[in-house]
Amino acid sequence: MQNVLKWIGFAALVGALIHILVNWSVIPAQVPQHYNFAGEVDAWAAKPFIFFPPAIGLILWVAMEVVKRFPQLINMADDVKSRNEAQKRIAIQMMNWLQLEISLLFAYLSVKDVYIAQGHTFGLMNGEMIIILLILIGTVVGFSIYSFTKRGNIE
Repeated sequence: MQNVLKWIGFAALVGALIHILVNWSVIPAQVPQHYNFAGEVDAWAAKPFIFFPPAIGLILWVAMEVVKRFPQLINMADDVKSRNEAQKRIAIQMMNWLQLEISLLFAYLSVKDVYIAQGHTFGLMNGEMIIILLILIGTVVGFSIYSFTKRGNIE
């Protein structure tokens, strides 16, 4: 299951890059660079900037993959490390989900930028940023609660 999450995120980012390349000829010279909290474009950039969201997504995907492959990089308190590997497994599961969510986020932003640049409307709704933050924060809080409930069972 964890490998499936990883590769879905990667495929979404590659798909976003392909989407840009397929639409390259119809993307105008100016593309969205920044959105305000309401989801409106408040800064524009040159056309090549359209590659920025998927590039950042791929960099984060690779960075999270490195941390998962070298779990000693996970900053955990010494008392947690000494108890058992279960807490580390929970942390890696959380990273798998965050890796997927962040990859999907950057792929979504990339596709959105292409459509907005072409003058179309695109987005979840006015509360788009709140929804995105709730998903990411919800994952961290959910796994933190799960980890905390497992603390007593680990020893």
